[in-house]
Amino acid sequence: MSKNLNLFHQHGYQVKKQLRQNFLGGSVTYLGSDRKTKLPVTIKQFQFAKNGASWTKYEAHQQEVEILKSLNHPNIPLYLDEFETDNGFCLVTEYKGFPSLAVAANYTPKEIKEIATGILEILVYLQQQNPAIVHRDIKPENILIDRNQKIDVYLVGFGNAILADSQVATNHSTTVEGTLGFMPPEQLFRQPLTNASDLYSVGATLISLLMGVRSEDICQSLDDTYSFDLDKIGPKLHPSFVKWLGKMVAPNLKDRYPNAAIALQALKPIPVVGNSLLLSNLLSGLSPKIIPPMVALATLGMTAGLITTFKNSPVVNTIAPGNSVMSKLLTTGDCAYCNLPGEQLREMSLQGANLYEANLAKADLSGANLQGANLQMSDLEEAKLQGANLQGAYPRSANLARAKLNGAQLQGADLSLSNLKEAQLRGANLAGAKLQETKLEGAYLEGASLQDANLRYAYLGFAFLDHVNLQGANLDFANLESAFLHSSYLRDANLQGAFLQNANLQGATLTNANLQGANLKGANLMGANLMGVNFKGADLRGADLRGANITYAKLRDADLEGAIMPDGRIRRSRVFGIRRYIR
Repeated sequence: MSKNLNLFHQHGYQVKKQLRQNFLGGSVTYLGSDRKTKLPVTIKQFQFAKNGASWTKYEAHQQEVEILKSLNHPNIPLYLDEFETDNGFCLVTEYKGFPSLAVAANYTPKEIKEIATGILEILVYLQQQNPAIVHRDIKPENILIDRNQKIDVYLVGFGNAILADSQVATNHSTTVEGTLGFMPPEQLFRQPLTNASDLYSVGATLISLLMGVRSEDICQSLDDTYSFDLDKIGPKLHPSFVKWLGKMVAPNLKDRYPNAAIALQALKPIPVVGNSLLLSNLLSGLSPKIIPPMVALATLGMTAGLITTFKNSPVVNTIAPGNSVMSKLLTTGDCAYCNLPGEQLREMSLQGANLYEANLAKADLSGANLQGANLQMSDLEEAKLQGANLQGAYPRSANLARAKLNGAQLQGADLSLSNLKEAQLRGANLAGAKLQETKLEGAYLEGASLQDANLRYAYLGFAFLDHVNLQGANLDFANLESAFLHSSYLRDANLQGAFLQNANLQGATLTNANLQGANLKGANLMGANLMGVNFKGADLRGADLRGANITYAKLRDADLEGAIMPDGRIRRSRVFGIRRYIR
């Protein structure tokens, strides 16, 4: 120890005490301080020639250093310094002097949801890195909690972390890295890891808190299929939260949420406790002057069959007596898996409601406020949503086939992987919406705004897009076969690799759009503004360009054989540089 003290002193650090020692990993961690700034630091000394450790751990430890160097998040200790020693090296990081979740403490269900939110927010950051980072050792011991005024969560223990495209987890190690009970099955069996892998560990951590089980005993809660018995975690928890937790710890990673961002989005609107505790939560934050009459109205409504809610709005919503499902929606805001086909919800305030996998087929939601609502995987086939507010809503993977969304507000909504086949979206505002891989076959979008929307790989075959604003939209590899885009505004849009065969783009504005490698065979581009368009490698065979403006258009390597050029002549050669036309 005295030798270490001298060593640390030489590099500008003073050791206060030893925090822990990892004999298997060959490391010792100290609490120290920077001699110049006097700030506390954590010094992790890797001793490859001591304590039975070997240099085979060197690569993994170097990976930890490189990962920490690349991170800058307020809830991850910052990398500060590193220096060599006679038998290894030292890593110096910011010190967070908070207890871990492994320290016995009584957390309320509300606090446990805050902890879950905090961990997922950190994971969202890690998964946004390029390449994404897989922590591989999320457990109570590696999560620090500051309960001073509010719950603040810190993630430590990056010794097993890897890059998502790294093969360290499967090829370079003969032992499984991680902690039993918190590792997902794919990690235990040394299979490829994904962004869903750390979610299992988060779920297992929350289960250990809810059940009051120590980390070393969590394995006893697993059955032979690596499934947790969620019936044991307490009757006071809301069924929607239990269902969310079950999806987090699904043994098959395909059954889990695909990443932390989606898991977090699904969690936010879900209440964590049972219905009996939710009315006070809904009323919290409202003016004391309106709470007494609200409570009286709610009590009267429950007795007489009239349910009244002021959730996010002073508008009174009334429903027919005896509808317990509707009562649940309006009193708790939570209606995951609810069965409400054909229900009358016109102009109701459902802001932030949880309608995950709810059946709302043919329901009337005209003018309803669904801002920020969770509609993931919900069934809204043929639903009436004219003029509804769905700003920031989450109808990902929802079924909106033939739904009526004329004039709806969908700015920033996540409609990725949703089915909007033959949906009515005339004049709808979809600016900035996420529509990746969304089915919009035959959808009616006349006059809609899709500015800056993400339509990558979306299917818009035979869709009606007359006078639609698609400025700056991403239509990378989208399918627009035979789509009607007459007079649409596509300035600066990305249509690289898009399929526009036989599409009608007459009079459309495509100034500076990217159509590299796009298929425009037989497309109607009469009178279109194609100034500065990138057509490199595009297929324009048989396209009609009469009267089009191709000034500064990049037509290198484009195939124009049989195309009708702006001057009305037909091109015979496929190479743009050879001007051979026929009348």
